[in-house]
Amino acid sequence: MTTTASKFMSAINEAAGRLVKKIVIRDGKKVLIKYREYSVPCKDGYKRDPETGACVRMTAKERMMRSKAAQRSANKSSTKRNRAISMKRRSSLVK
Repeated sequence: MTTTASKFMSAINEAAGRLVKKIVIRDGKKVLIKYREYSVPCKDGYKRDPETGACVRMTAKERMMRSKAAQRSANKSSTKRNRAISMKRRSSLVK
């Protein structure tokens, strides 16, 4: 009986995700952020529901807007240049 209960509890904890603390750089400063890390990522076209932790299908409009925004952002020359500069700066800050 306890084996079944422990398996059930581990399944619940896995679905909830584990809380992770990470040091990241935001606006040129080191910041500690906390977020949930899930063992299974959501499939394409799905997003994580913040309340339940389950994967929920995005609306067609949401998927289309997200795709177009990513494409616009990726094709800007300034994005590529800024990323290269940022990665140099970050490599010196985060060890």
